Parts: sequence; C-alpha cells; structure tokens
Amino acid sequence: AAAAAPPRVFFDVGVDGGPVGRVVVELNETEAPGGARLVRELAQGAGPARYARSRFVEVGDGFVRNEGVRPTALDLFLRADAGREAAASGLEAELSQSAGHGAAGLLSLVVLNAEEPEETSSLKAVNGRLVRVEDARPAKPNGTGFVLTSRSAPELDAFCLPVGRVVQGLDVVEALEHVPANRSARDSPFLAAGLAIGDGRAAFAKSRLGRPLARVEVQGAGLFAP
Repeated sequence: AAAAAPPRVFFDVGVDGGPVGRVVVELNETEAPGGARLVRELAQGAGPARYARSRFVEVGDGFVRNEGVRPTALDLFLRADAGREAAASGLEAELSQSAGHGAAGLLSLVVLNAEEPEETSSLKAVNGRLVRVEDARPAKPNGTGFVLTSRSAPELDAFCLPVGRVVQGLDVVEALEHVPANRSARDSPFLAAGLAIGDGRAAFAKSRLGRPLARVEVQGAGLFAP
C-alpha cells in the first residue's frame, strides 16, 4: 500500500481584521514527530489551546514570529494527554538533531531563547534602604510559538525547530514581513549602552523591536484537505 501523505495544516492570516491570505504547511513527522504533533493539534484546536486568534508579535527580514499559545491554556492541553506532554518535553532533543534552516519557507517552533539571558540586578528600596536585587530571568519559551521563514535563516538554528515546510502562501509570509513595525531603535547606540548597564527600560525597548504596529493574527487554522 502507498504511504500516507504527510499531514498539512493551514493558517488564515489577517491584518487589523482584514484577510491577507492562507499559508499551508506540510508537517515533517519523520524528523520532528513531537513538534509536528503539537502544531497539528494546536492548529485543529483543543478548547482554549489553539492557534486561531494568536498574534504575530515580530516581523523581521525573512521571517515572522507568532506568539503561540498562552501558558495557562497550554498546561490544560498538555495535562489532558500524556502523548502531548511527551511531545512537548522532547522538543529540545529534536532541536539538537535538526537539519536547520538552510531552505526557505519553513515553519519552526521557538524552543529556546534566542540569547542566553544574562544575570542582571537592580537597586530597590527595602525598609528605607537601597538594596541590590537580582532580576528575574526571562522564562524559556513554551514551545508553541513559531516562525515562518521566506528565506534561508541559519541564525534561527540554535533555538528554532523546523517542523514543516510552506507549500502554499509563501507570498503571504512575505507580505507580513512588510507590515509596518517598530524598528527605529534597532541600531541605536543609546539602546546598546542601556543594555550594557542592565537598564530595564532598554531591555523593554529591545523586547518591542520588530513588533507590528498593526494587529497581525491567525484568523483561523486547521487541518488542510486539498
């Protein structure tokens, strides 16, 4: 008997409520079985754990990044099925075996932080005295946020796990890359200086770089049937 065709999922994307187009992704269950399963099931949706209505929070040169599923919804989603928990816990192992982003048009799960968070501290008033307190480190991604690429992107290899390839709608990804976004301070020497001294305002400004100035979201998602 002929082997079953790889599953495909779709994302209908819009900007400020208006439709932009559909992106169809063929999932790679051979090289990233756990990651492919999570994307497939979150595209279909399970209660509040779903990609529908999730937002794209960064548009860059050659890729766009989706925020993924909120942690509270994800916890319920994973606890409901031991197989899902195993898939989520195995993402870093799959990333270590990944072939990387040499090809254009990939969907990849964000598994690790792009940069190893540095230990920082700040002065806070405690009982009328200034005390230096270690700042909380950024949490590790929950493994449901994803990027869609329009070119080869080896800079993503260390922290993003490719789980599928775009087979329809690469022009939609490219259109999203051109949505107006916050890019003005990216090369600012003041931003670099603030980050160097651990200024929280600079860290916040950095977190907003690339953020779209319009609401870019997945309006609908699911399994794709040709």
